[in-house]
Amino acid sequence: MGMGDALARHAIVHSNSHTAPSYYVLTIHHAIYDGLSLPILLQDLNHALRGAAIGPRPQFNSFIRYILASNREDAQQFWKSELSTVGLASFPALPLETYSPLANAHFCHRIDLQPKTSSDFTIATLLKAAWGLLQARYNDSPQAVFGCAVSGRISPVPGVQDMVGPVLATVPVKVDLDQQQSVQDFLRRIQDQYVAMIPFQDYGLQNIARLCSGASAACNFQTLLVIQPADSQLPEDALIKSFSAPRANFTTVALSLECSLSAESIHLRCHFDNAILTQPQVQRMVHQFEHLVLQLNRDPQSRLSDLDLISPQDMSDVLRWNESIPHVAQHCVHHLIEKQNVRQPSAPAVCSWDGDLTYAQLHHSSSKLAAHLLDIGIGTEDIVPICFEKSMWAIVAMLGIMKAGGAFVALDPDAPYSRLFMVTREVGARVMVCSKEQLRRFPDLVDRTVTIGPCFDTFVTNTPIQVPLPVAVTPTGAAYVIFTSGSTGTPKGFVMEHQAFCTSALAHKEGLQMKNRVLQFASYTFDVSIVEILSTLIHGGCVCVPSEEERRGHIAEAIARMKTNWAVLTPSFLGTLDPNSVPSLEVLCLAGETTSATLIEKWAPHVQLVNGYGPSECCVATSNRNVIIGSNPRNIGVAVGAACWVADLDNHHRLSPVGCVGELLIEGHMLARHYLNQAEKTAEAFIPRPAWLPWNRCDRLYRTGDLVQ
Repeated sequence: MGMGDALARHAIVHSNSHTAPSYYVLTIHHAIYDGLSLPILLQDLNHALRGAAIGPRPQFNSFIRYILASNREDAQQFWKSELSTVGLASFPALPLETYSPLANAHFCHRIDLQPKTSSDFTIATLLKAAWGLLQARYNDSPQAVFGCAVSGRISPVPGVQDMVGPVLATVPVKVDLDQQQSVQDFLRRIQDQYVAMIPFQDYGLQNIARLCSGASAACNFQTLLVIQPADSQLPEDALIKSFSAPRANFTTVALSLECSLSAESIHLRCHFDNAILTQPQVQRMVHQFEHLVLQLNRDPQSRLSDLDLISPQDMSDVLRWNESIPHVAQHCVHHLIEKQNVRQPSAPAVCSWDGDLTYAQLHHSSSKLAAHLLDIGIGTEDIVPICFEKSMWAIVAMLGIMKAGGAFVALDPDAPYSRLFMVTREVGARVMVCSKEQLRRFPDLVDRTVTIGPCFDTFVTNTPIQVPLPVAVTPTGAAYVIFTSGSTGTPKGFVMEHQAFCTSALAHKEGLQMKNRVLQFASYTFDVSIVEILSTLIHGGCVCVPSEEERRGHIAEAIARMKTNWAVLTPSFLGTLDPNSVPSLEVLCLAGETTSATLIEKWAPHVQLVNGYGPSECCVATSNRNVIIGSNPRNIGVAVGAACWVADLDNHHRLSPVGCVGELLIEGHMLARHYLNQAEKTAEAFIPRPAWLPWNRCDRLYRTGDLVQ
């Protein structure tokens, strides 16, 4: 059908076979009909084929006169009042602001309706309410705006029900949510809103959009709800036995839902742009939509906050994705490292600017320190601060304290005295281990200070080493303590047990191996340093320690000098380096910040690039993902050694629908024991097993406070 052609044409197509049926073909432009016009046309056609008289139909121009005679000022006032508070971005988001969606894919589904518990509300009201609830959840907002195609056949125009023509309009629908409101009141508000809109529904989107900024935003909707009766059935004696209307979709929105209503079911046909929404996404949304419709229909007395948005399909998939987690590794950190000493005693364990240590030498020096600490009264669960500039002796101190049964907590040499005082008092420290250079900073922080360095072996010569050491260190004992920065409030120190860290470290055996020479770049007070040091040693690798000067200005030279092939760096720091300046690097983990596509393009051709995520309270490395050019930089991958759950933002006792934003909860045996001396904060962050988690899983989960999708 081209320019200047008739807007409707008819043809009868005969088959070559006498037994095959003939076909009547109607080609008609959508500008002159709507969905209810076709049954009327075919009814008249059947009458004509039988030779029956056909009376005149009501003229479409009477509907046009009704629209033109409508009070425009009243319509303007209504739409301004209705849409003035709209200000949210539309859902789904477009790839570019200038992108024009084109529906190029579709998906069909049938919702079987249960008997209604109340006749007060129409099915159309249920559909609009359910779609508003779901879209608001996807937008993470108490408000939803979508388009709705409404029929003009309820207009006060004589004969409008029998009229052939496009007697319909598209309007923006705003849904405001109050989670404490009852379903019944919510549905009544949706239905009353529709009734109030009827006199003004034909004002036109282009006119509504010009009224105010809220109206303009509302008319920029990207989802359209079309609610209509199911296709009419033709009489049994009709010469045209059946008809099939074409399902082409000409909407300029990312997703339209065509809902055809019958007495017992709703037939959904979704048209969508698959450059914005994938087929699995749309299918999942439809199942969530169905789940909401059935709940709204079943229990009008419940509150909106009681509605469960996660569909049965979602729940089944999430449980399957998280069907298992690693068993707890009942080991001590230093025991696993000692196994490397037995396996490869002469292999390099530490390569530092101030000296090198084989596994045998590291074992010997740390055991000497442990014996000395035991001799001066350090024992199980004692927390011992350490304070070092970058040095191999910091690693000796960590292992020595753990071997003595204690847990280490690192202090920042550059931190103010008030911070150091707070940490030592919070952990109840009696003894500190530090370098000679840092000794001057601690005249009165602790009762006793042990310094270790180049002369350490001479200093502790008189301390005998019993094999094994006379201390019972268990997997449930404390291994280390880390304090948060306090940027969001009072710093919190959490206790990590041996078995928790070992569970996490062993889960990463594919990522860290004996061949790895790992850069020890992070400050000792940062959680990543624990992975750089302890995880590397557990897997038999070598910890490469640059000097403070190299770390702050010549890290590329240090990486080349120590032949480092594995590193964890923040994207912002990595952006200052040239891939060609660090040719020995093979694996590069990004952590601590959101990365960018530009950075991925810069580094992916040169190294195996890994995007990592993990809270300190869950042993740092909770999830990761290999990234290549074109990867989504915000994708943090899949859980490693843990299970990741996405909970409802307002209620962690309920899971979030798949595809919606929620709070990340982490389950696994790598969770910290608690926050030191902060029972209330511990209870807020480490929650008991929710009812949705199977009974045979972990007893508690960690609330990250991070929003994911």
